[in-house]
Amino acid sequence: MYLFMFLLPLPSFFQKYYIDPILYDTGYNPVNTLTWALLLVLFVLFLFKLLRKMEVTVDRTFVVANIPYILSGALLRVVEDGELVAPPFKYLLITPLIYFLIFFVAITALSIAVFLKNRRGYRYERVYASIGVVCVLAIIFILVSGLNVINGAVLLAVFGIASVLTLTFYYGFRAIYSPLATTINSMVIFAQMTDATATFIAIDFFGYWEKHVLPRLAINLTGSGLVMFLLKFMIFIPILYYLDKELRSEGELNNFIKFALITIGLAPGVRDAVRLTFGV
Repeated sequence: MYLFMFLLPLPSFFQKYYIDPILYDTGYNPVNTLTWALLLVLFVLFLFKLLRKMEVTVDRTFVVANIPYILSGALLRVVEDGELVAPPFKYLLITPLIYFLIFFVAITALSIAVFLKNRRGYRYERVYASIGVVCVLAIIFILVSGLNVINGAVLLAVFGIASVLTLTFYYGFRAIYSPLATTINSMVIFAQMTDATATFIAIDFFGYWEKHVLPRLAINLTGSGLVMFLLKFMIFIPILYYLDKELRSEGELNNFIKFALITIGLAPGVRDAVRLTFGV
């Protein structure tokens, strides 16, 4: 009886903290933020073991081959933002469900690519990346068919500023601490700077608001999205330093964690930039 009384509030708890944010796209709260973060860690470990079982080497080439799938996820979020898909299918395009959708597409494409490698001797990276590029082009076609470009300069601004800051990181650390100045580390910084730039432009110039809990707190305290640049450098440069120092001997795990860091920066950054471009 007491157990039943304890469990009774659970449906409303899940409705409030998990289901409603998906149904109404109201953003994140401390409860679902912590939950999705823990699930992300578990999912990353699971995927890393799965790739090893598939005998896929997690190197720089693998990371680059996954970029189209990251872009696909970001662009599909804009499809949902632009209301180009009706319920219930639109719910699949909202975080965190979209991550499972993209994972299903990516792992299917990777399985096909590995099969062709084993049977035909094809380079799996090219097959895998090509399928991803086709997905990106298809989603872009949906976007340009259903929406109008309103702020075309936003994409140039976002990627231009992110590129300048990434080059500053690369050449700056090549001069003061060269081990950090690597290609994959620069990819992490570029992804995070894309997110920071898109957030800054969206909040300071277009009146958008930040959905994530901690960045929202920092932005509210400072009154500007500019704080995102400082937060990104303060968080991710120490992380990269730690990874390269402590996991240098674990090359594939090191690369895979950085791949995850690229994903969580590039996906929301591209989504925000494209969303601003179409004015949705």
